[in-house]
Amino acid sequence: MSSEILPNGQEKAMYLQRPSSGRSQDVGHILAKTFRELFTRDAIDSETIRNLNVSRGGDDPYHDRYVESLQKVNEEHERRMAEVAMLERHIMQAQARAMSADEREFSRVSSGHKHYRELGLPPARSHFRECIDSELLRKHKLLTPEDFSTEEPPPVPAPQESRIPSYAMDTQNSMLIRRSYDDLIKSPGPTLRDSGETLHLSQDKDLDDLDPDGIPKQPQLNPAFRNDLWRDQLNPEQREINRKDLENLQARANYLKNPRYVPPSAQGGGRMLIKAQKREAKKIGVKPNPEKYAKKDPSVVFIASPPIISFTEFQVGHVYEATLELKNVTTAMRQCRVIPPRTSYFSVGLGMFPGEHGLVAPGMSCQYTIRFIPDCLGDFEDEIKVQTQSSTPMVIKIEAARPPPVLSLPSSIDIGQCLVGGIRAAHIKVQNTGGAGKFAILPHSTWPTTNFKSATKTGVVSQPPFEIRPSVFDLGRGHSTLLEVIFAPPSVHTYLQTVTFVCDNCQVKHFTLKGEGQTAGVELSEVDGGTSEPRSGEMCDVAAQHLIRFHNLNPFTYMQKKMMIKNTINVALPYHWKIIKPCLIPTDPEKPDETSLPQDRILDIDSAFSIDPQSGVLPPRGESEFQLTFAPPEIADFHSVLHLILQEVPEARPSSNRPSRPGTAESGVSDISEIEMPSSAPVLHDVTALEIEVKGQSEAFKVLLSPYAIQVPGKVLVGTSVRKQFQMINNSISSAVFQWDRAYTDFIMQVEPPMGEIEAGSSILMSMDLTSDIPGDIDHTLLCHIENLDQPLSLNVQATIKGPEVAIDNPDINFGLVRLGDKSTQEITIRNTCQIMAKWWLQESPEYQSKQGKIEFNPVNGVLRPLETKKIIATFDPQSCQSMRSIIDLYVQDGNQSHIAARGEVQVSDACLLSSHLSLEDVYVDVPVNQTVTIYNKTLLDTDFRWGQLDGEDASRCSVTVAPKSGHLAPREKYDIHLTFTSHHQGKIGDVRLPCYVDGMSHPLCLALSAEVKGLQVSYSPPQHDSVDGELLLDFGEIVLLGETPKRTVYISNNTAIAASYNITVERFSARPPSPPEQDKGSMPNKTQRKSAILLRTPNLANPMSKTAARAHADMCSMMLKEGLGAAFVVQSASGVLKPFSEEIIEVTAFSDMWGSYTDILVSKVGHLDEVKIPIKITVSGCPLKFQMASTSSCT
Repeated sequence: MSSEILPNGQEKAMYLQRPSSGRSQDVGHILAKTFRELFTRDAIDSETIRNLNVSRGGDDPYHDRYVESLQKVNEEHERRMAEVAMLERHIMQAQARAMSADEREFSRVSSGHKHYRELGLPPARSHFRECIDSELLRKHKLLTPEDFSTEEPPPVPAPQESRIPSYAMDTQNSMLIRRSYDDLIKSPGPTLRDSGETLHLSQDKDLDDLDPDGIPKQPQLNPAFRNDLWRDQLNPEQREINRKDLENLQARANYLKNPRYVPPSAQGGGRMLIKAQKREAKKIGVKPNPEKYAKKDPSVVFIASPPIISFTEFQVGHVYEATLELKNVTTAMRQCRVIPPRTSYFSVGLGMFPGEHGLVAPGMSCQYTIRFIPDCLGDFEDEIKVQTQSSTPMVIKIEAARPPPVLSLPSSIDIGQCLVGGIRAAHIKVQNTGGAGKFAILPHSTWPTTNFKSATKTGVVSQPPFEIRPSVFDLGRGHSTLLEVIFAPPSVHTYLQTVTFVCDNCQVKHFTLKGEGQTAGVELSEVDGGTSEPRSGEMCDVAAQHLIRFHNLNPFTYMQKKMMIKNTINVALPYHWKIIKPCLIPTDPEKPDETSLPQDRILDIDSAFSIDPQSGVLPPRGESEFQLTFAPPEIADFHSVLHLILQEVPEARPSSNRPSRPGTAESGVSDISEIEMPSSAPVLHDVTALEIEVKGQSEAFKVLLSPYAIQVPGKVLVGTSVRKQFQMINNSISSAVFQWDRAYTDFIMQVEPPMGEIEAGSSILMSMDLTSDIPGDIDHTLLCHIENLDQPLSLNVQATIKGPEVAIDNPDINFGLVRLGDKSTQEITIRNTCQIMAKWWLQESPEYQSKQGKIEFNPVNGVLRPLETKKIIATFDPQSCQSMRSIIDLYVQDGNQSHIAARGEVQVSDACLLSSHLSLEDVYVDVPVNQTVTIYNKTLLDTDFRWGQLDGEDASRCSVTVAPKSGHLAPREKYDIHLTFTSHHQGKIGDVRLPCYVDGMSHPLCLALSAEVKGLQVSYSPPQHDSVDGELLLDFGEIVLLGETPKRTVYISNNTAIAASYNITVERFSARPPSPPEQDKGSMPNKTQRKSAILLRTPNLANPMSKTAARAHADMCSMMLKEGLGAAFVVQSASGVLKPFSEEIIEVTAFSDMWGSYTDILVSKVGHLDEVKIPIKITVSGCPLKFQMASTSSCT
């Protein structure tokens, strides 16, 4: 869209927003879109026109014409609006009359049928066509019912004569009088019957037309007939009876008054159905008190349901309806009148009454429809009044208010702390516990705004250094959403920003965003034993900040120190430790030269120091505990440096050096008016925050025996045991682990405890037990092995023996992991602890037999000599994959029983390829590619594997060599297989599978191979001056003198890993250089040959056959030009092998002996590629004739 350039001070016309209500008749947005700058939004009302009319009569004729035209337009507008109001009123009245007629017709039809409404029949015919004035609608060019309805009007029955009431019908006397009167008319005499009058009473006749005798007044007759009228007159008795009847008819009847005409406030008119009437006993002789019956409170005629009409959920442009029910609670039929609301947002429809004439029977209700049409989502209040026969009208309130949304947001949102130069994204959960609403977030500086779309069109609210998204969101009742707040501080300050939340129900609330920028920092707060200071002359690391020294330890012992590292900022810092070799470059401690510090430090892999945890996160403003361990593996001095590396520390962005506003330094809040959000991701790097130097020393163990020899006094009986005590003293720095040997020959000699650990600087009391069944002298030396000590300790025992029960030594029998189908064997050691012979036998517990497998023993029984130990072979034969648990019983004849638990795990082999698909890169035709595939044994069972043949659609286009072809997998072993892939065709290879069969597995493992195979590619590049317009050309120049041998080079580059042979020839002027003489490489030259070879290097001036260098060059040129073509081109390295990714330099030498211009073609053939032809061009100048000058001299 091309932007228009407007003059200064003018703004481009903006389109008006389309009304939110679909029922609105405002067309201002259409006019603004059509006429743009010509359309004005200002509306001219009648008051403005009156003011302009008053200002007429000035000097400006244009103003008078403008006001006159404006007044005509206003009059025309008012006339048309009056016509529209008249038509609308007529249509509404016709609709009301039609609705009332339809209801009466429907009530008439359904009155004789009890279940008429349940039949589902269509309603009665609409009477709207009869109630509307079609001619009036056509006059104003509106649609009429006849325009859209083709239905013919139904035939209307002819009007019928009104029904005569019973009191006006003919009686027997009236019929006799009429008959006599008719006869009088038909008779020729001047009688009463001929007068044409009928003597009867109808509803159209008044009693005033009768005479006092009750006989109708006779018209004026001809005087000739008056003398004969006396004959038909009544007698006096009958006349008296008629007069009494007329008096009775004209007398007033004193009927009871209708209760509905009695006001409710009058006495006896306020009886209600909802309130019981109490009858008081009639008091005789007591004057009634009228004030007692006066009603103080207004009487209740109707009860409204609901008492308050409320609309809680609504949208702009929609119409909402509620039903108001008015129930008659009096004992008489009443009328009511509803006065509509004052505001235009509420309206009242026509009432629905249970009967005709707007009367409501006692206990019955009438209903009114209340309509609500909102133009915004604010709160509305109004009321309607119901006028009844009560003295005070009933007021019913109308309320329209949506439940206000309640957001779970504090007034101040603390984002927390962030490193300077970094970005922190905080997700704040916002939950609406109130009503539904739509919210927009705006910067506080832009509120109030006139255009929400422009303020929220980006979807992000930017308040540097904060950003909030989304800027617009909807939340229903109980719903929640996430607000993302991005905080990017440019410096160390506390930042505050205010944003405005605007709700669609016209509520506004301000929130404050708070964030703090900090820089990373840690410190060593505490260490066990404290830190040390370097001794005088001690070599220390030049960059270390602290020194921790350990006490001396013995080899393979350890010492731990607790170290506390404090994070000095409120931001969590990820870290890891590195152990570095110390840099012992001496520096001046008072003037450290930072540039002399080493940049690249070497990791100390074999360090005796370790720290735990190795990595983690330092909590904000918290202290982390670390265990520093010193474990020397040998006797030596150990020295290392611990580096605490803070990971992913952002680099501070360059900030402007603008001065901050006054007062911001004290408050800690920076001037944020010039802050901009970063446009790119922060630069992260690792920083060494703390360097701690650690030192320690190791020394040998010092363990002694006291005494170092034991002599048993007297003689010991055969089969009895002797115990002697001695001490082991540990003078070492740390505890020592020991283990004693045992003697099991003709006697039993052992030390208790046979193994254990003795603390540093302490002693332990031990006992030596001796038992023997063979008499004789015993002189034996027991050895005690100290862990990490080269020489064992010795204890010499001397005793004299004068003269001779069964236990299981194994704690349990663990058959381990057993392959299904194989057998596992274990040894069971049994020992006779008594001094007599013991007969024993072994068996599996009966309750475990034949459940998990079969366990056999060899031997199953036997006899043990006193204190004899015997090993029993137990064989387990599994039947299924399971975890075997069993009990083995050892029975001794006439003795006790022993039990030992047996367990084992039965499994099958299972292996997998760590990578089941190999995507080979840089693959060339017939060039082997080596890859490594790892087979992993997932169980503790060893198994064998073997590779099969290639399979797949592309298997014929390549070959694979596997080494080894088969092998053995140890438990949990990862076996590397070297695979050599060779493709014989160029193109894509995607369907190649190599199976691997593993013993014990039902399905083979499958290795998928894919590659993009490339072919041979060779490029030629000459020197820069030998290319013409990008084409290859060997140009030796325009002027080449005869005898010169210029040279040009061509570079042949192999861009692939395929070795190929090449051959370069010249088409026309070709020559081959002379071959050097062949020598026997196996024979060594003698001394004379070496001397002659040295002499041949220099021409012999005395020998005319000796050649100089120039002569030798001339001879070579002659040999090259022996074909007589005048020129020749010799190619050096004309053939050979072009190695992978190598470059060969081809040198072309030109020889000439005749002037002229020569052109030729250099043909290059590399492998199977097409020949490449390179043009050769040379221009030779000069004379081919040479004259040798000679001089003669005479001898005198």
